[in-house]
Amino acid sequence: MSKQKIKNLLFNADMAKAIYFGFKTETRRLKAEFEVGDIVRVREPHFVQVHGVECRFSVNDLFGARTDWKSIPGMYMKASNARMYLEVTAVRREALCDITEYSAAHEGVEQFGTGYYRNYLEPTAVCKTAIESFATLWDSINANPKQKNGWLVPFNSNPLVNVIEFKLITRDGVLPQEYMEVLQNG
Repeated sequence: MSKQKIKNLLFNADMAKAIYFGFKTETRRLKAEFEVGDIVRVREPHFVQVHGVECRFSVNDLFGARTDWKSIPGMYMKASNARMYLEVTAVRREALCDITEYSAAHEGVEQFGTGYYRNYLEPTAVCKTAIESFATLWDSINANPKQKNGWLVPFNSNPLVNVIEFKLITRDGVLPQEYMEVLQNG
């Protein structure tokens, strides 16, 4: 495992939750270079105590004591606060609109008990398919002028993307022993 590297990937709170519960096992990125075997540290929005070091990942974890906690965007997450690590199991390039229903579901889009999927652009609307839901998720992140990522790339522009498939190694921040060498070297 000495050729593995630890890399960081930023996920919003919804997608971090989908990874945590095992619904998200793929991600599509415009600018991300990964190799099979790479270890990924999940960077996600979280909360830290104003006068302490404790870290929480959900507003629900704060138990009403929100004045003592500071919200930290995922891009500023310290490595020591990471709770999830992934191992890259496959990498490929494809046109974004070539996503299948299976892959869209593995992107972690939320499915309701009614069989419909969440619309990430319009909270009162629903989507009939995982692909439609993923398109709204993509646009909420990559085509939203309020995002400060420097580009607007809507789903329908059909860019080439890197598809990264992964498995969750840990959700408690402690890597299994076989990955510790990678953590120490990277």
